[in-house]
Amino acid sequence: MHWQAVTNTATVSSHGPDGIADTADDLVKAQPPHKVLVEVGNSRKQHFVGSSIATHNAMQPTPKQHRPTAGFTLIEIMVVVAILGLLATLVVINIGPAMDDARDQRIQTDLTTIADATKLYHLQKGVLPSMEALMTPDEQDRTYINDPSLDPWKAPYHILPGDSKRTFFVVCAGKDKTLDTEDDVSKKARL
Repeated sequence: MHWQAVTNTATVSSHGPDGIADTADDLVKAQPPHKVLVEVGNSRKQHFVGSSIATHNAMQPTPKQHRPTAGFTLIEIMVVVAILGLLATLVVINIGPAMDDARDQRIQTDLTTIADATKLYHLQKGVLPSMEALMTPDEQDRTYINDPSLDPWKAPYHILPGDSKRTFFVVCAGKDKTLDTEDDVSKKARL
């Protein structure tokens, strides 16, 4: 550390035991009111010492300036996590009903496909088929339905006789996989 007092005519310095003044106090006592140049590292500051404008504390070296470090603060990270949480919530809220709608559309499409295959089977054979009969290959190795026709809950669809000889129902048992409950989905068709 280097202390230097600048007066109108001379410069007084202190570099330790060999200098004219050993401390900043010695500089203040030895000189009348004057400007003092304080050097700390590469920075220089001028102070008026020995008058009512400045005090001994003005001669104290300032601590090193704190350099900002690279990276994110905890607050910034928490804000980002909160925003991501809100976005995830919005996605889940909006995807849930869309998935339910897609499942319902698939069930309706499957019921229509099975009803059409049932009508064709009845037209050719004269009887109401079961799901197994629709998936069993005939003499030419053809089936009326190519896939196993499982509903979204991996349970088979059911073909049930209707109110008359000319009607039938194709039924999806629903999530509980039990027929004749309130979650069943059915399609009534005519032969």
